[in-house]
Amino acid sequence: MGNTQHRKQIGLLLLVYTVIKVLLSGGKMGLGYWFGSVAVVGDGLHDLTDIGSSFMIALSLYMMGKPVNREHPFGQARIEYVATSVIGVIILLAGFGVGAEALHRIMYPQYLVIEPVLIAVLVLSLAVQMGLILFFRRLKIRDGSDILAALTADAASDFLMTAGVLLAVGAQYIGGWQIDEYTGVLVSLALLYTGMKVLYMGVDKLLGKGISLAEEQEILAVVTNMPGVEGAHDLIVHDYGPGLRFLSIHIEVDSRMNLLEAHHVADSIERRLRDKYKAQSLVHVDPRNISNPATLAVENNVRRLVAQVNPRWDVHDFFATKQGDIWAVHFDISVEDGTRDDDETIYRQVREMIHARYPEYKLSIVVDRHYVTGRIMHDEDVAPENLTNSR
Repeated sequence: MGNTQHRKQIGLLLLVYTVIKVLLSGGKMGLGYWFGSVAVVGDGLHDLTDIGSSFMIALSLYMMGKPVNREHPFGQARIEYVATSVIGVIILLAGFGVGAEALHRIMYPQYLVIEPVLIAVLVLSLAVQMGLILFFRRLKIRDGSDILAALTADAASDFLMTAGVLLAVGAQYIGGWQIDEYTGVLVSLALLYTGMKVLYMGVDKLLGKGISLAEEQEILAVVTNMPGVEGAHDLIVHDYGPGLRFLSIHIEVDSRMNLLEAHHVADSIERRLRDKYKAQSLVHVDPRNISNPATLAVENNVRRLVAQVNPRWDVHDFFATKQGDIWAVHFDISVEDGTRDDDETIYRQVREMIHARYPEYKLSIVVDRHYVTGRIMHDEDVAPENLTNSR
């Protein structure tokens, strides 16, 4: 849903969806009140909340279509995530209302009289909702829209609730078993579950949900396979709404490469990422000394010893320079999710491991946790400027 044509398509779909929901909601609530069925009324009430959801989606489509400006330089596509969250809240409110009425009916039972017209309306509703589920699912696969995902989940919950209500109504019509109130409780629970799921979907994106590990590895593989790239790290994906992503990444190149050559490598990567992922990108270049055998030996020693501390930790941004008999060594360590040790503890573990084998290495270490970089920790007897001026 990243362009005008898709927004118009969703807008037309939304109009049809709203008309259908108005008809279904009116039929269910009218007949539910007439026959006194709290389950049917709850089902119709949920259809009514979908109309409010449609309004929120229409608002988000309008906002997403507005051009960028100085106040919103990345557009306003994130409004979709807000709309998705609001849909979740609306469904939750409906769930609480239906649950309260169902519990009231359990405490104060009322006998229901069921007519065939009520069953016919529920059967028709099931058929319509199944058609909506299939249609929304097909569009979601193609567009990957969170709004369509929310509508698909909502339509699926509608179908399950209507099926349960039909079962309860049918049981009373055929066998005289009055389970309408208890079915209303189940309808309420289904509404609450769906509402929480949809709300989480929107809030998760607003909080800055990261990309999957598989996608991260895929992007890194694309970059590291580009000519002139010796390594890549610190990938960050900025999500400003559907179809609007920005990537930033650090690459390592041969330190002997001149400025024009390094720029050409970075520019080629940016074009490749734009073509493959339809995303703007920013590439930061780190020089890496791959021509000096002594420096490469130090790097291999450090990587091997860090892996002995924790094989899942990644070493990058490595550089080293020799000062007499001393090697001034700097590198970053990316630690995995769930690491509870603080930065100083990690530094101490790595320092002890390396100094036990190579006391001549004077270390400067930065601990990275995803997008958060810690402070530089270094041996006290090495001046920081000696650890940062040379690669």
